[in-house]
Amino acid sequence: PAATGARVEKRAMARPEGPSRRAALEAPPPPPAPTEVTGAEIRDGAAPHFAHLASYGDIGSALTGWQILARLHPGTVGEFAPVIHEVKVSDDRTAYRLLVGAFPSRADADAFCRRLADPRQYCQARP
Repeated sequence: PAATGARVEKRAMARPEGPSRRAALEAPPPPPAPTEVTGAEIRDGAAPHFAHLASYGDIGSALTGWQILARLHPGTVGEFAPVIHEVKVSDDRTAYRLLVGAFPSRADADAFCRRLADPRQYCQARP
């Protein structure tokens, strides 16, 4: 093949401190029983605030996701039981939001997200 003059570099990415994602997959702790929150409670503002960490296509994946996150972040996520919120996305699709909480206010849920301090991890306060 003819040389194109293109230069390819391979660089190793810096690894973050703490447990690796692979280690988190190997021995996740058993999840506590999830808490169910109804959509009506959330819409009406009757429910406390939560930190939304991820969304999944089935409840089993959501619980596995919580196990992984609890192992990666034992001092934050690991302090809570998972809360799974079922959301009808379309007529034929349901999503399962992985939440932790409950927090007495949105400010407290925001503070949890800041305390998580992992730029790779989604975390959004929500009622």
